[in-house]
Amino acid sequence: MARIFPAISELDHHTVDLNVAELLTLEALARLDDSWSVYVRPLLGWEQPDFVAINPDFGICAIEVRDWSVGDHRIAVDGRFEHRETSAAAWEPLADSPLATAARHRQAILDVLRAEPDSADCAVVRCVVILPNYSTAQACALLRRPRMFDQDNWLKVWGGQALIDDPACVVSGHPRPIRTAVSPITLDLIHQHCTRADIEHASAIR
Repeated sequence: MARIFPAISELDHHTVDLNVAELLTLEALARLDDSWSVYVRPLLGWEQPDFVAINPDFGICAIEVRDWSVGDHRIAVDGRFEHRETSAAAWEPLADSPLATAARHRQAILDVLRAEPDSADCAVVRCVVILPNYSTAQACALLRRPRMFDQDNWLKVWGGQALIDDPACVVSGHPRPIRTAVSPITLDLIHQHCTRADIEHASAIR
């Protein structure tokens, strides 16, 4: 079982509530083996990914989860994302794109690494967008993102069944990922930044 921070048993006291899609995602991530560390809503500069998964052999993955229902979102002609509350409602523009949000989360991690001269493992940082209510094919079609098992494809899109079937594939980027040792400096930097918010939160509720 993956190491979850804060622990799942402590989430009732966490300052940020998780919606249904995020809880489903966390349950799947918890099934990763104990070489994985998963941080819930860590603060990384101005960014706060839903989750960050870290592994010494497979790198770092920022995870953006959207609790979207099938048919309630689309990409408009101008490229913006739109949503509607019901099938009869008018389409309204969304303030952000999940792809852009995930990319910002990855960039925040890269900024942490680039601040340390001895850390140069930017290639091991990935990000994913997960739509648990969609299949992977539906999610890729909606977000216009090709489904590719390419080690250099740092942004991927997944549906809920893929997360249930193989969470390690989702966070590592490939069903048969190649082990690439991540430097201890890189791991320490990200762990320190991800745990900082937990330490501050724990102090606040004592």
